[in-house]
Amino acid sequence: MTQRPTNHNNTNRKNVKPSAGASLDYRGQNCTHSTRREWTRKQKRAYHRILSGLTKWMAQGYRVRFITLTTSTEASIEDLNKHFRALVMRIRRKYGQFVYFKVKTDEGNGVLHILAVCPYIDQRWLSEAWSELHKSPVVDIRLLKGGAKGIARYLVSQYCAGQEFIRQSWAYEWVYKGFIKVWEGLKWMSAQVRGTREALLNIWRAHLTGKIGVKGLVGLGWLHPKFVPRA
Repeated sequence: MTQRPTNHNNTNRKNVKPSAGASLDYRGQNCTHSTRREWTRKQKRAYHRILSGLTKWMAQGYRVRFITLTTSTEASIEDLNKHFRALVMRIRRKYGQFVYFKVKTDEGNGVLHILAVCPYIDQRWLSEAWSELHKSPVVDIRLLKGGAKGIARYLVSQYCAGQEFIRQSWAYEWVYKGFIKVWEGLKWMSAQVRGTREALLNIWRAHLTGKIGVKGLVGLGWLHPKFVPRA
């Protein structure tokens, strides 16, 4: 079960809405985004997965951190995911909650760009842990500013484009296990009734923010039972 941070110094939750601006820069400097019309289907899927998780967590008041893990010349990109899984275990033992979405690219010798719902993590500790596991001490971690859509657009435009983008993956808790099947089911039903895109997105946001569960979607006729994920 996901544990919410309680220590004030390490809190990841605030009783304020995120600002309307959008930036991964902790100083609040905005970056140029490519338009969604220019995106590939792969990028659009990545945007949906990222935005879904951000919507869920930010609606609960959680803040999100952006982590970069590199690969030195002494390490191998082939071990990147294995060593990341080991790092996640270490982080959870020491700091508790760590829910992530990550993008793997072949920049340099291989880089992971990670959105993480987690408490404060000391950068020196992170560097030492990653160096021990992956022989790569160069890391970065910062608290994000901005809204969910702006963060998602930035991540997709910067790291989910071109030949450098290898793979995206996430923890089950990023949304929940089977959420893509539910989304596809909502799209299918919307097409059957010729619903609007706006109505579809409103239903999805209501679902992500806990206003209506999967059973509720089925009960209201918005989701066919064949799209309900297995328990």
